[in-house]
Amino acid sequence: MFPKIIRFLYVLVVVLMVLGYVGGVIYGFMTNTTIGLAALGLGPVAVLLYLILVRTWMEIAIVLFRIHENTERITGSE
Repeated sequence: MFPKIIRFLYVLVVVLMVLGYVGGVIYGFMTNTTIGLAALGLGPVAVLLYLILVRTWMEIAIVLFRIHENTERITGSE
């Protein structure tokens, strides 16, 4: 059950990051053309790095929960 929650959260984060990126580019062009171009060029790099970070933390959470489940199974305490 936990991996399904993580999968949903990851999709939610991806959608929010894309919306934030589009909003940032629009705001950048409304502010100044140079800022808009910078947001357009550097934004995907920032989004990609953030998504890698989020994915790593979510994978770590899955591993920790599996370790917990396996430890409970080994000790017999549920």
